Amino acid sequence: GLTLTNMSFALALLQDQANTAEQWLSLEAGVGSVAFIGIPELTLGADTLSLEVNQASASGSLVDYSAFDLEIPTGPQSSQILGMAASDGELVRARGAVSLDAFGFVQAYGEFGFTKQESSVVLEGGESFTAEVLVIGVANASGFAGINGGSADEVGLSLGGLDLGLALIKVKPDGGPADVRTWTSLEASVETVSFVGLSEYLTAEVSDLSININQADDANATQAVVDYAGAGSTSLSVQVGDGTNISFGMEGDRGELIEAAGTFQLTVSEFFRVGGSLAFEKSSREVQLGNGNLVDVDLLTIGGSGLGGFLGVNPDDADNRIGFTVSGVEFALAILTDQADSTRVWSSLEAAVGTATFEGTDRLTLGVSDLTIRINQSAADGTLVDYSNGATELTVTTGPTDSLTYSMDADDGELV
Repeated sequence: GLTLTNMSFALALLQDQANTAEQWLSLEAGVGSVAFIGIPELTLGADTLSLEVNQASASGSLVDYSAFDLEIPTGPQSSQILGMAASDGELVRARGAVSLDAFGFVQAYGEFGFTKQESSVVLEGGESFTAEVLVIGVANASGFAGINGGSADEVGLSLGGLDLGLALIKVKPDGGPADVRTWTSLEASVETVSFVGLSEYLTAEVSDLSININQADDANATQAVVDYAGAGSTSLSVQVGDGTNISFGMEGDRGELIEAAGTFQLTVSEFFRVGGSLAFEKSSREVQLGNGNLVDVDLLTIGGSGLGGFLGVNPDDADNRIGFTVSGVEFALAILTDQADSTRVWSSLEAAVGTATFEGTDRLTLGVSDLTIRINQSAADGTLVDYSNGATELTVTTGPTDSLTYSMDADDGELV
């Protein structure tokens, strides 16, 4: 939930004189600063926030403050006029300018709206229950998805025109033993995207980007995530702007998820260009370097399959390039950042090519089969990640049922 400071509020409790069973509660408040508590991986702050509560009576009727002025004193020389319209329905909402960080992967900055509601929730595996849900929506915000967001060493995607829906879920108490499980779900769509970081090594063009996070808390390692896809699954929609909603659609059988997916054109080391549908995923793990040292890293992987591209000289210049046009590419790129020193960044790539056709000169004909591409780039201090047998084992998801496992040996030095 939200902790609030420097708050002023106006509360009205109303009762029908002719029928005392008819009672209403209304509240409007302004908040100076806000912080989120309850989920360590989620941070949220706001400089200004407004709260609105308008509760219906037993008969379902609402007080319409747009039809008359109710002024409530809030201090010796201050007051507040309630202005909520009955046409907005029952309200429990908060709105304001907010900064959000979700799982160290997504940061967003803009005008957010908060609403508390009850929903029927279905987990992967079929368990269902009534949940209390805090939903947060933002429209046309700016943001970032990747690693080291907000720092000089950030690597990932700069986002504009960001529409984001966030749901924070817990089991509604029923009078029995407390169920402390929680779930966090986020979906977002983006209008404009640019890649930042590693500009000397990697450039990217991105379109049709979507961001998905589906997490269960860590109290139980086998806890299932919420299922939003298919018959009988959870139906949840978040209002992110006037007339705009995000309906969650993440499949529970994919398990815990932190990813950004879209259509990419990537150029790696001015040597390899590949395009198609790719997905970003963020995680943290330990890797072994070629010198034997173990390092805790933040890991950003980019994977895809069934891709097309070019391998060779001048891959971005269709008129002057020399090399291989490739298709049926299975592609796995990893960007690793030392958690203790974000200036130490390693990048590794493996790709398997389905077909390759040589182009660039009529004087040479080449036939190629079983083509693989391997790139292993060192950090600024010259160290390399070692993927040889018994060292770092890293498998990157490249499709719903496909993956690539790295095998590059640090003893072979930097590879392109």
